[in-house]
Amino acid sequence: MKHMTRTTTRTTPTTLTDTQMLDHLARRAPATDELLELADWLAVHGSTSLSAIARIELAQRLITRRRFLIGAGALSLGVMTGCGSQEEEATSTATSTTLTLTDASGNEVTLAAPPERIVCLTTACIHNLAIFDVLPIAAHIDNINEALDPLVFGPKADTITRLNYSDDWDFEQILALTPDLIVVSSFDENLSEAIGDSIPIYITTTNQADYELEDFTSEVERYGKMLGREADAQTFIQRTEDRLAAYDAQTDGSTSMIIMRTPPTGENDFWIPPSCGAALRSLVTCLGEAAEWTQTTTEGLLSLNPDVLVIEDWGEGIDMEAMSQIPLWTELSAVQEGRVHVLSASRTLDYSLLSIANSLDAIM
Repeated sequence: MKHMTRTTTRTTPTTLTDTQMLDHLARRAPATDELLELADWLAVHGSTSLSAIARIELAQRLITRRRFLIGAGALSLGVMTGCGSQEEEATSTATSTTLTLTDASGNEVTLAAPPERIVCLTTACIHNLAIFDVLPIAAHIDNINEALDPLVFGPKADTITRLNYSDDWDFEQILALTPDLIVVSSFDENLSEAIGDSIPIYITTTNQADYELEDFTSEVERYGKMLGREADAQTFIQRTEDRLAAYDAQTDGSTSMIIMRTPPTGENDFWIPPSCGAALRSLVTCLGEAAEWTQTTTEGLLSLNPDVLVIEDWGEGIDMEAMSQIPLWTELSAVQEGRVHVLSASRTLDYSLLSIANSLDAIM
């Protein structure tokens, strides 16, 4: 896997982001997690020189630090007093409880405690959290349909805050949610600079053609460690490996398969991804794999003529009646044998070990 080094730009003066200064503020600020209320308080308590967005960022950093200290037993709920050596002791005590993870890109991510308010900016995050039944507080609006999938979160995903992306993320919207972790699929320089050091950013494993099953298994283990649910992670991994072994015993690997996307209206226009998946590669013969996405028509499909066709539905539905009118469609062996599967993308792509398990159950 590729490793990336993430650099961040601090957007507030050093004196205001120093750990001891945060501890000092944590003992004096109102006992609230309301971001704007804290930002207003900061505006009249030593942060008058900061911009509005910088005060919001500092308020978020203060909330995160206070949760950290409370979780470590170094700060009680309510209004606190004291400073000096007491603050230094609190800092030392809190630091000993931190959790450090190495994310999918090789970056070290330090967490004060198991995160409870997670923002998912990639589908892989939603899938991995679903393994532990941990609902994210927010996600990209285009990923909500996947979260609503009964095999992911189902109807309760309707409570997830929708995040829009237009040229860039709405950083103020994200900060206002007071997350304690943001999960992304790759390094985002603009996000990193806007968030600064106030909120940890974790890069998760997502669908890559060269990823193996072990990459996704390792990611479940990392989420288990992140959430303090390591035993649950091992239980899910073992259950998935048992399913994979059972399917492996049922097949000799000779069944040929193509996974593809097509417009929902039944046009003669198909796209084949570079890989049919980390798990399926060991169970079937994947046809049409290439270095990148390949565009084809029914003529191209017929030249490969797979035993099984899997069509990804990205929430728009697939008009199979219209598909049947495409020239040569009915000549495909998979169509004639009734082995065409229309599945949501959350059950076919290698977003996570969850989607791999779902694809096995649906296809094999």
